[in-house]
Parts: sequence; C-alpha cells; structure tokens
Amino acid sequence: MLVTFKLYNDVVVMVLILGTLKYQVFGSTSEQLTSTTLKDLMEKERRIEGYPQITQTCESVCEYDDWYQRAKCNNRGLRLIPNSIGCEEAHMLELHENVITNITSYLLSGYGNIETLDLSHNKIASVKPGTFDSTRFLENIFLSANLITELENGTFKGTEHHLVRLFLDNNKLTEIHPFALRKLRKLKTLTFSNNKLTFLPENVFSDLAEMQYLHLTGNRLTYLDSNIFSGCSQLRSISIDRNYLTVIPAALLRGLTSLRSMDLSYNHIKSIPSPIDLGIHNNLQTLNLCNNRFTSSATITTYIDNTGLLVICGSNPFECDCSFQRLQDWFNRQSGEKRNLITSRSPLECKWNASLTSIDDDLSSVCLVLPTPTLIGSPVTSQEPIPVTGSTTSQVLAATSSTTRRYSDQEPSVSSLDYERKPTPETLRNNSCYGKSSDTVNFELLTVLGVVNICLVVAVIVILTRKLPEKNARKCESV
Repeated sequence: MLVTFKLYNDVVVMVLILGTLKYQVFGSTSEQLTSTTLKDLMEKERRIEGYPQITQTCESVCEYDDWYQRAKCNNRGLRLIPNSIGCEEAHMLELHENVITNITSYLLSGYGNIETLDLSHNKIASVKPGTFDSTRFLENIFLSANLITELENGTFKGTEHHLVRLFLDNNKLTEIHPFALRKLRKLKTLTFSNNKLTFLPENVFSDLAEMQYLHLTGNRLTYLDSNIFSGCSQLRSISIDRNYLTVIPAALLRGLTSLRSMDLSYNHIKSIPSPIDLGIHNNLQTLNLCNNRFTSSATITTYIDNTGLLVICGSNPFECDCSFQRLQDWFNRQSGEKRNLITSRSPLECKWNASLTSIDDDLSSVCLVLPTPTLIGSPVTSQEPIPVTGSTTSQVLAATSSTTRRYSDQEPSVSSLDYERKPTPETLRNNSCYGKSSDTVNFELLTVLGVVNICLVVAVIVILTRKLPEKNARKCESV
C-alpha cells in the first residue's frame, strides 16, 4: 500500500512538472497560436462560403517600385487580385488589362494604403456595397471598360473622405440608384460616358458639392430633370453630347456660377430656353449645340449677345432668314481662330432653294427691305423686311401686300442631309434669273406688274369711252 501511494505521488509530481514546462515553453507564444488558429478558421470559413482562395502573391506576379510605392500588375492574365504579400505599403495598385471578374472587400483587404486603384479593362460585372470598406484612403478609382450594369446604393461607402476621381466609362450601365454616390463630397471628376443610361435619378448628384467635371457622353438619355445639377455649384464642365435629348428644361443651369463649358451636341434638340430662363451666367465660355435639329436660328441668336460666349451651332437645318443673317454678322465679328473652331467639324449653313448655302456666302438678299408698290386702288402700307431669295411670284406678291414673310414659313424644315451642299453651275444656268441679282429680279417683276395694271385700267377706260357715244346715238334714233 505504501508503494502504491508513493507511485501516485510520483505521477502527480510529473504532471505538475510537465504542466509547468508547457506553460514556460508555450506561454509566450499563446497569442500567436491563437491568432494563427483564428486565421486558419477564417480561411476555412471563407472557402466554405465561396470566397476564392488566393494563391498568387503581389511580389511574385507584380513589379513593385519602392520609390513610388507602386505595384504594377497590369497585363498579366490575372483572374483574381493577388495577395498583398510584398506590396502591403503600395499607394498605387495597377491591375488594368487583365481578366479579373470579381472584386470584393476581402480581395482588397491587404491593400489598406492604396490611393489609386486601376481595374480598367477587365471583366468585372458588378461592384457590391462595402467593396471599398478596407481601402479608405482611395483618391482615384478606375473601373473603365468593364461589364458593370448597375450601381447600387452605398457602392462607394468607405471612400467618402478621400475619393476625388471616379471613372466608370465604357461599361454596360443601365441604372444608377439614387444614393449610389452618396456623401462623396470630395469628388471632382466623374465620368459615365459610353454606357446605356436612359434615366438619371433627380438627386443622384446632390451630394457632390465639389464636383467640377461631369461626363455623360454617349448614353441614351432622353430627359433631364431641371434639378439634376442642384447642389453642384462648383461644376466647370458638363458633357451630355451624343444622347437623345429633345428639349432642355428651364433652370437646368441655375446656380452653376462656375460653369465654363457645356456640350449638348449630337442630340435631337429643337428648342432651348433663353439664357436667362436656362440660368446661364457670364462665366460660361463655350456652348456646343451643333448637330441637333434647330430650324430657326432665332433661338440661337439670343445667345450671341452674351459677351465672351462662343456658340458652336453648325450642322443644324437652319432656314435662310433674317435671323440667320444676324448670325452671319456675329460670325464675321469673331476672330479667325474662333471661326475655324465653329466650322471645323460642323459646317454652319442654311437652307436655300433646296440647297445649303454656307455662312461665308453672300446672304445680303435673305432679309431684304423692299419698297411696297402702290397700285391703283391699293392703300399705302409701311415698309417691312421681306426675305425674297428663292421666293415665287405669288409669294412675293403676298409678302408685299400683307405682313413680313419668312422663308422658314414657306417650306417644312428637313434635315440638312436631304440636300446638296451647294447649287451646281448647271442648276444656276437653268435658272431664268441666272446672272441677275435677286434685287434686280424682284424690281423688274414689280415694275412689270405695275405696268400691266396701268394698261388694264387704260383699256377699261377706252372701252367705256367708245361704248358711251354708241349708246347715246341709239337713244336719239329711238326718239
């Protein structure tokens, strides 16, 4: 019994000794063991939940520049964002021109210091809210030329305090949720060009108080809310060209005191509010309205009185009328550099006799003041401007006997593509008025008409004079 008790004591002592040794050996690294175990568990959970297992590291597949703290991982056939090992201090992460299809907060978690992220020219189809939670110092995000179709509310949460530039051009965007850009108050450049947007929520830009450059070129927008730019007081340039806009709402630019240029070219616009109604300020320097569907240049001439504003309005189906002559006078007062800028890509022309005449041609006769002829029995009327170029005889007579007639009122407006650029020499030779100015033609026409009327009156008097004696003679014979 004594032997058994002694053996039991020895066992207890050994257990105590081993426990002490275990604590002394492993106690100092318990935190590390715990951390490693947690990481392993998290990794297993991620694999179970469908997160991709990253096997490539940044140092093995990328070129790292210590001086610029730049990780160049572009054009390497990558399908996933590589593990950050070796590039933890990177400020620039270049992943463009790969075949990356997925982007999540987990995949970016090791790059917490990056300021510029370039994921353009990949195969990314969606960006979920919370993706940028682990990259809070981002200033520039390049997501151009991907397959993104939708931006959900809170997509860029986590970048509110630093994001300055956001590029989403050349994607497949059809919808932007109202709060997709919420609280991005530092954002200065935003581009949605060449997408498939047909509608913009009213308040989608309301938080972008510092935005200066907005590009919406090449979408399918048919309508803009009058308050769409409300709150964007720092905007300097807006590009909405190559869309399907038909009208521009009043007050669209109200409050945009810093706006320098606006591009509305290549739309279907037929009319635009006056500068005051639109909300234009004196700082506006360039307004591009070329390749639209304006038929009356009177709408455009309300803008040319704004000192310092260059209006580019070529390739519109304008009518040759008094307003277009006024537009020509303004054009001729511009410098040679500005005239070339106005007409370099979109010729400025007006419709005349089913042809197009250039703004450089002689347009003195399109708005001519003619003396109103006084015919027998006709009241004297005041002189008014009459556009006589291309008019028929009946049109000239109607104009001289009533109110001013515009050429634009005589024929329906059509696109400039339906007409030749200029009348050919053969057409001019076949014209019976070839070689004569329109002033001479109309003067001769009115003179002939006056002579004809006088002759008719004289003929009536002669006939009546001859018939009166014969009638008196017959009465005498009967008596």
